[in-house]
Amino acid sequence: MVEAITPDQFPAYRIHLQAGRVEARWEQMSVDELSAGEVVIRVSHSSINYKDALAASGAGRILRRSPLVGGIDLAGRVESSSDPRFVRGAEVLVTGCGLSETRDGGYALYARVPAAAVVPMPTGLDAASAMALGTAGFAAGLAYALLYRQRGKLWLSVLAHATTNLALAAWVLARRDWSYW
Repeated sequence: MVEAITPDQFPAYRIHLQAGRVEARWEQMSVDELSAGEVVIRVSHSSINYKDALAASGAGRILRRSPLVGGIDLAGRVESSSDPRFVRGAEVLVTGCGLSETRDGGYALYARVPAAAVVPMPTGLDAASAMALGTAGFAAGLAYALLYRQRGKLWLSVLAHATTNLALAAWVLARRDWSYW
């Protein structure tokens, strides 16, 4: 296990559900207060997403427990890890896995997440670029990569199960066939 070098307290945008009302505010917290996980990440970037606005405003029933640090995605460098796949200083990103729903998200200087949710930063991206794309862009990129590798073999299955035009767009990009539009 790599030892963490973290401050005792750091800023975090926490969302509280109290007496049926949602209240979000900046607070100081410690790594020990974060959700459980094997990897501690020093967060450098997180996107702002519609789902984040719903969680922080209470307009949507996003929070499954309270309080939670907001932010449905994050990018940064590994500070410590009990999983040998992630060494201190490695650039990583995390998206999905219940961030800002059931576990603390990316609106803090540090996040602690399960190793299974951590993705090494893809070649050609840095933290700022990854979070500029955000969760939706990352999902689109993964769909495109899968379809590109399969050369269209899975397109019928993907399209049949898609709930948006994301899969269709990835398929069109992979085939370089713009005739659909």
